[in-house]
Amino acid sequence: PPSDAFSCAICHDTFKKPVMLRECKHIFCSLCINRVLSDEQINTGCTAECPRCRKQFTRSQIIYSSDI
Repeated sequence: PPSDAFSCAICHDTFKKPVMLRECKHIFCSLCINRVLSDEQINTGCTAECPRCRKQFTRSQIIYSSDI
């Protein structure tokens, strides 16, 4: 299995197209975190919780790997 430093906390695989949450600096696969946000948006109206620390974030707070 991949090391925790290089694996997504959502899918537990090596990062694919990694993105970082601006507030907490946690990194996830782009597809994984966008799924979390989409599911949460339906229930809470635009914000979701970081799967690692539960800090609130919005789509605009996702930093894509080209910007990291």
